[in-house]
Amino acid sequence: MKKTLLAVLAFSLSTLAQAQTLEPDPTFGTNGITVGAIPGNYTQFYAIKKTANESFICLGSEEDNNGSTKTFLAKYTSSGTLDNSFGTNGIVKFNDADTIDNYYFALSLQSDGKILVGGASQDQTTTENTFWVKRYNANGTIDNTFGNNGSAEVFNNLNDYGYIPNISIQADGKILISFGADSGIPGVTRLNADGSLDNTFGTNGLANPGNGINGLFYSYVKALDNGKILVAAYINDIFGSGYTSEIIVYGLNSNGTTDLAFGVNGKFNYTLPGQDLAIQNLNLQSDGKIIIGGYNYDPNSSSADTKIMLIRLLTNGSPDNTFGTQGVATMVPESGDIETGNVYVLNDDQLIVNYGNYDSLYSGLVKFTANGTPDVSFNDNNAVKIVRDIELGNLVGGIEVQSDQKIVFAGTAATGISGPDFEYKSMIGRLRRSGMGINTAFKDMATIYPNPAKDRLYIDLKKHEATATVFDLSGKKVLEQKIYRTGTLNLEQLNSGAYLLDLRSGAVNAAQQFTVIK
Repeated sequence: MKKTLLAVLAFSLSTLAQAQTLEPDPTFGTNGITVGAIPGNYTQFYAIKKTANESFICLGSEEDNNGSTKTFLAKYTSSGTLDNSFGTNGIVKFNDADTIDNYYFALSLQSDGKILVGGASQDQTTTENTFWVKRYNANGTIDNTFGNNGSAEVFNNLNDYGYIPNISIQADGKILISFGADSGIPGVTRLNADGSLDNTFGTNGLANPGNGINGLFYSYVKALDNGKILVAAYINDIFGSGYTSEIIVYGLNSNGTTDLAFGVNGKFNYTLPGQDLAIQNLNLQSDGKIIIGGYNYDPNSSSADTKIMLIRLLTNGSPDNTFGTQGVATMVPESGDIETGNVYVLNDDQLIVNYGNYDSLYSGLVKFTANGTPDVSFNDNNAVKIVRDIELGNLVGGIEVQSDQKIVFAGTAATGISGPDFEYKSMIGRLRRSGMGINTAFKDMATIYPNPAKDRLYIDLKKHEATATVFDLSGKKVLEQKIYRTGTLNLEQLNSGAYLLDLRSGAVNAAQQFTVIK
């Protein structure tokens, strides 16, 4: 069973109306990349978050001179340089003893700019793990009002393998922490806003909705606006001879008890006996529908390739059969041992999924339409963007999207992969689209109706005028027309199917998929 210790590169983009090339942005760092936040041959970034002023906080680790793994935070400006107003020259190190290893992977920003990180400290002698949530002020100083001098202990003295995959902040400021462990414990815990344990949640602050299931691995927790909670998990069959065959999403009430109105008796489960399944994360679309991101590997397949797997649920936890095939969409972006990371929901509910190729050590991105089909207009008439034009090996970590739709990613630049000089360094970079102007959300530019359409598509612009261009999903232009305030597109010559409408007004453009039904 593969374990995900690093989130693989992914990002969120608005719909592309024409075939475009994604390329490093030469105005960021050095030719689009800044490598090595701190000295050393073994440093990396696991996560990135965008601040309100579009600077970037990165969470990473280094191997110090004593052989210990230590965690650090770095803050970068929008031009890819370290922000010297943060910590010491842009860096905040977790200064634990030399005999303590750090494994922190969860990063979240509060609305007031304070920084939450979650992870473990492992004693090299006893191998015991103590799990913590730490909070820092926006300038990188420790927030001593949180927990005990800035640190809140959540689990301790655990010898089992495990880690904190993510932190989710509720609307009331309480903090949900998921914990994944091979033994199926502990589950999800909740802290009050000051870092104290919330004993009103679950049983003494702990919810374990899959209690009694051997090998259940909690991989994600998500706070909903209505106070309820979603928890993603999969069964990690490391002690058996088979593969993981079941993934589960639990619905919880705000107090951590099972929400029996969700799914079937409080859960949605999906099983493929004899196959390897995993949930990496989940997210919400604008209408509240739930998108599950993960992978599926069938050892009995002739190709035995790993598939990206997306599942969409209705808000009540039942499968959305309008998505993919009976609620499930899969795709093999390329052959090899791949593993997916996050799924990102775009403004128009289309989806970007990342994956890492473990055979070739690089990352890729796949775009899906809102109905779960691969979007072939994503990158040079292809639904896949392989990120290997940066000649530094595998890119891992996370992404953020600027207001101008440029993509900032954080991860690892590896060199000397196949030789004795192997090393890896933390990396932050930015991607831009070639040949495009400013991209904006479609809802900020126009309204279209009906969708699906038959013979006519009506457009109400929020700008004075625009050029409307319709593409089929192969990227071929099939219709173009000038629109002034309002307009009507004649669709009589189009066959039934999905199309892409691009609206362009000066340097601004936006795109939206629509469907024709005859």
